[in-house]
Amino acid sequence: MVKHLGILLILSFAFIACRKSEEPASPVAPPSAAPPPEVASRPADDPTTPEILLRPQKVQVAHVKQILVTYDRLNPRFPVPVRNIAEAAALVRELRAQLEKGVLFDDLMKKHSDDPETGPDADSLFMESDGTPGSTRQLALRLEIGEVGVVQTGNAFHVMTRVAEPAAVRSPDSTEILAREPLTQSAGFKSINLAWRGLKQVYLTQITEGALKRTQSQAAQLARDILARITAGDSFDELITQYGEKIPMPEETHVHPIKITGMTPNLASVEGHGDHKHGPDCDHGDHAGHDHAAPMQPSADGSKPRHPFTSAGLREVPEVGRLSLRLKVGEAGIVTSRYGYHVVLRVR
Repeated sequence: MVKHLGILLILSFAFIACRKSEEPASPVAPPSAAPPPEVASRPADDPTTPEILLRPQKVQVAHVKQILVTYDRLNPRFPVPVRNIAEAAALVRELRAQLEKGVLFDDLMKKHSDDPETGPDADSLFMESDGTPGSTRQLALRLEIGEVGVVQTGNAFHVMTRVAEPAAVRSPDSTEILAREPLTQSAGFKSINLAWRGLKQVYLTQITEGALKRTQSQAAQLARDILARITAGDSFDELITQYGEKIPMPEETHVHPIKITGMTPNLASVEGHGDHKHGPDCDHGDHAGHDHAAPMQPSADGSKPRHPFTSAGLREVPEVGRLSLRLKVGEAGIVTSRYGYHVVLRVR
């Protein structure tokens, strides 16, 4: 009996030891990570408004303006005043004091913001809740309209105020022309493409200074003005040179007339110059743009040479093709796409 009891005790100890070996080791605290810049370097008299960030999110989309105050290093995008963090914080406190006294935000933004795109031009920024997370976005979505808040990100303070949603810009589109049935199956045309600073994420580095200096409302009025000048007989080519924006695809300058062939009510293909034509039987028929400056290239089977086509071009701007097929020869109109406003003249 005693012998059996001893065996049971030995087995019990072995079972307990085995269970302990199977248990996960106690968690080891990870090494502390370096705090982000906005936490690592706070000025003694912090001008930020962290209490606003603790609120529930108020809206899904917020329109805000900001005064960007940088410090310690030059922003790689543009030259800014060199100041240290204490000087930057002092400027932010002064700006908040002036705003409390009733000084207009736009006036302070134009005078003090280090960002030329949101400063001198007094732009509204667009903040969406499902976009890239960050303290500026979190602040924007929690502000009341007209309220001012401040966050610090890296080497900058963002003095922000939320503004009411701007009124929609009245479209300059030629609605009567666009409502027509197509007048032709093919049309040669020229197009002046007009962008504005709000499209800088579409054009990236290819956007011109002229576009960066105009708002969408100004672009819409410019499109109307250009259309009136064309109707009055001004040179279309000179207007292209003066105002035209190059769509960020090499074939989309539209300085030369392009011929559009309507294949279906919503699909158009390009016909090139001379006898070089593309239609439903062409393997490039769904492509809608080509580089007029590029040399002709032989086709894969060694037959008739073709212009080198890409999948970009007017297929990316089908609105221009649809308008061109509804224009009379010598008539011009306006249509909108994701690339801006397009003043289109049918030439044949």
